[in-house]
Amino acid sequence: MSPTLPPYIEFGARETAPAPFECKGGHFLGLVLEGEAQKIDALCQQMLNVPAAGKVEYAPLGHYVVMVVGPFGELRSKAKGFGPMGFVKETQLSLWLPLAAGSSVSGTFVPDRFVMACPYVWVDNPMSLLNGREEYGYAKALGRFDPPNGLADNVTLSAFGGNFGTNNEAAWHELLKIEKVASAGVPIPIPVGSAQAIAGAIAQALATVLGDNASAIEIVGEFVESLLQAKVRQVALKQFRDAPKSKNACYQAVVEVPVQLANVSPQLLLSQWQVNLKTLQSYPIGYELGISTQTTLLSFEFEADMLLKAGVVVAP
Repeated sequence: MSPTLPPYIEFGARETAPAPFECKGGHFLGLVLEGEAQKIDALCQQMLNVPAAGKVEYAPLGHYVVMVVGPFGELRSKAKGFGPMGFVKETQLSLWLPLAAGSSVSGTFVPDRFVMACPYVWVDNPMSLLNGREEYGYAKALGRFDPPNGLADNVTLSAFGGNFGTNNEAAWHELLKIEKVASAGVPIPIPVGSAQAIAGAIAQALATVLGDNASAIEIVGEFVESLLQAKVRQVALKQFRDAPKSKNACYQAVVEVPVQLANVSPQLLLSQWQVNLKTLQSYPIGYELGISTQTTLLSFEFEADMLLKAGVVVAP
């Protein structure tokens, strides 16, 4: 039985609200990037498996990272009594790791479900920043987008930070630039239907890009079907620094967030994008994920509404 928790005390600036969160009017560009398997695995171990202490295990599905950029038109808390507070718009850029979750049986990892981890995400307003960190543990940071909605043939993300040094002052720096460099044809729309039908159509469309890579196409199809059926959770490490021992965490938990998608409208883009990544020590993307400046393997676009439900503490 879990201990009785004290009520959350509302005081001062009202910039956070409780789950669930309704996210409407999403319109996003998705880019599939190549990272380094060894670095992604090491981050997965550090960020999730060590804190989980064997209660659950996570394993990357490969060396790929999915970048998603674009706006939600409306985010609001659906918790009782918080609806009248209104909503906030959000532009975000996030880096997602497709993972399998499961457990070890006789020393062998046995997966039982898909999850998505997000070690990096930038948002353009403080409410999205604070809610994501406080409620679920997403490692959110503030970002500035040009254009403001993050959707164009040229998109720039600036972040606050810099390179470390005794005499270095933190400031806003350009971190990422995304540029469309080639269009190979008309986008392939995915017909709306059941989760299985959409997943099958996406897998068939991917065959034009991935060729005869049947195993990769099958995994993507299974993943998309699970995602649309609300079987894919997001996972994060929620933690807070201890006051007297600030190198320790006074609270630390692996949290999975059930996500429900609606009004999904995806299409595969037959275009290439150049992703230029600047080196900033406050955002060690290359060190932790192995991502460097590159041209995308695959791009897609989708519109969707999303409901983020209450988080589930899965470990420790």
